[in-house]
Amino acid sequence: MGGRARPTASVPRQVAANRHHASVNWLTLGLWYYGNGEVAHRSIFGRRPYSESERGIVHEVPPMIQREVTETISPVQLTAIEVVSMKYLHSLLATLLVTVSLCTCAAREIQIRITVENLAPENSVALAPFRFGFGNGTFNAFNNNEVAFDLGFGDISQAPIVTIAEGGSGSNWFPAFSMAEPNANLGSITGPVIGPFLPGQVNSGVFTVDTDNQFFTFGTMVVPSTDAFLGNANPMAFRVFDDDGNLILPSFTEDASRIWDAGSETQNPANGAFIVGGVNDNRVNENMPVTFNFTNLSAFDGVETPPGYFFDFDTLTATTPVIGVSFQVVRVVPEPSSIALIGTLLAGAGLMIRGCRGNIGK
Repeated sequence: MGGRARPTASVPRQVAANRHHASVNWLTLGLWYYGNGEVAHRSIFGRRPYSESERGIVHEVPPMIQREVTETISPVQLTAIEVVSMKYLHSLLATLLVTVSLCTCAAREIQIRITVENLAPENSVALAPFRFGFGNGTFNAFNNNEVAFDLGFGDISQAPIVTIAEGGSGSNWFPAFSMAEPNANLGSITGPVIGPFLPGQVNSGVFTVDTDNQFFTFGTMVVPSTDAFLGNANPMAFRVFDDDGNLILPSFTEDASRIWDAGSETQNPANGAFIVGGVNDNRVNENMPVTFNFTNLSAFDGVETPPGYFFDFDTLTATTPVIGVSFQVVRVVPEPSSIALIGTLLAGAGLMIRGCRGNIGK
């Protein structure tokens, strides 16, 4: 038989709707196998009848649950079926689907939204700008019950975690992080109105992050105070991504029992931050280790803050929530090489399909 090969009797056709997720639209392949390496390519996708002008075209369809539809095609209907050798086309399409899947899994950069919320009650503590980094778990600025590490900055007042604890600044913390982990992703989130997050305030930012940097480290000064802060001593305490780059930590919260005293400065309201009349640049060394101690904030009870409220220490107990942090993946950023490879495969598939369509009617 020359030209198009056509079955001569009614036969069942099975259309498999395969749910395949990648960084392209949902695809379904409907291929009718004969067992000899050839396929009747009676095109595909969708619930409406196949039209003459659409033979050989791969359609895009919405997401669908896996299903199988078995129908009988009459000899009359079979005259509209193009039987083509699918040895190479099928191989190319399979390669494309595998490549898209692998490229999706291997995409290491994502855009992630980080949301920070001050959960403290009204008239309670505020939080200075939120400093953070995604890294490999190497950078360690301090340990519980040890004096803050100066990390080469010489004076305790310039130790990276102390610059956060005494003034909310990342001026030394960020360089120290980058020195320990050159490939880390670093950033800051400020309050929605002024620098600090007042009680009840929330703000967020979107950042590009390499998911190979699986661990999250942060620091934020708690005010009013002279050297109180929130942060993680263990650089591997918050693992945000798994080895495949999936988000595995959507959020976490910390209560007042997690407030650190940097042990670097005495508790003197005259030298405190976020206090009307306080001179934060003035300080007296305390020479103590870093410890959990929110009760030292009682030294600032009743002080007036710049927004106009008076700090009420009694709003805090050890179990009072004070901060919430959440993560949401906004977009996966594919590597340029992956985009180029997928484009090449799609172009090749398109040429083959057009070639198949050109054979119809011969």
